[in-house]
Amino acid sequence: MSTVVLGSQIFEIVPTVQATGSSGGDQLTVSAGNTIPAVSGGAGAPSGTPTYGTGTLYVDTTNANLYVNTTGSTWVSINPTSYVSSAVAGTGITVSSGTGAVTITNAGVTSLTSSTTNITLSGSTGAVTISQSQIQASITAAASITSTETLITRLLIGTTVAAGDTYLIQGFGTYTNTSGTARTGTFNVRCGTAGTTADTSLGTIGPMTGTGTATNIPFAFEFLVTFWTVGTTGTAMVNGSVNTNGTSGIIAVATFISGNITAGTINTTTNNYLDITYVTSNASATATFRNVSISKVR
Repeated sequence: MSTVVLGSQIFEIVPTVQATGSSGGDQLTVSAGNTIPAVSGGAGAPSGTPTYGTGTLYVDTTNANLYVNTTGSTWVSINPTSYVSSAVAGTGITVSSGTGAVTITNAGVTSLTSSTTNITLSGSTGAVTISQSQIQASITAAASITSTETLITRLLIGTTVAAGDTYLIQGFGTYTNTSGTARTGTFNVRCGTAGTTADTSLGTIGPMTGTGTATNIPFAFEFLVTFWTVGTTGTAMVNGSVNTNGTSGIIAVATFISGNITAGTINTTTNNYLDITYVTSNASATATFRNVSISKVR
């Protein structure tokens, strides 16, 4: 028969735990190890050691422990002394009180939202990966381009483009034409997910007519790309200028200034590249790009 014995200094309540010939109750205390109830004597002290049945529960109110008898002489704690007695706030955590009905609240970061800069998040909560889109890209070797439109360089601008964001494309190179016939050349600013000549054209600078004969004539160029609006039908304006050394080479005048008045349309919600390409009208004309970069200026 199971027996419940309450308290560190109270009497047994079931007669079957008394030793033969005893009467009254026997006081129980917790042993030195705070684990086993033991006889401490009292009125009608037993003539032998009491026997407790398997399943007997003992509540130690002094130390707030609960024990169960498993073999008659073995007591096992079923709520160790490492129980939570109170809640204490830690870093980034608040608690409504130390004991009782306690509400635990996260006082730190609960979610992340990307700003209008080049920051991309894999999610807003949980395991979040934070990545930064490129803010500058440059060529690392000379690139010679003739009559096939070719990518010069590209910049990953991601999905965080904001209205008013502006990119500067600039570079230096040399121009050669061996045909004796004037040829034209065209820069194309593109944007899209491919990062190739397949991306959508935002605007061109050109066609520009060069001189019929030229050998490594230096030129420089500078273009601005400003996103006017964003979204699935976002818009961007492209304009810029090209300068040559004298009045020969890639252009037959000192300066060519574009006159674009219509913004290109692009879906800015996709993970886009901003590209700059170039092409000439004939394979006899070659533009070699030696320094080219795309950078975000706003």
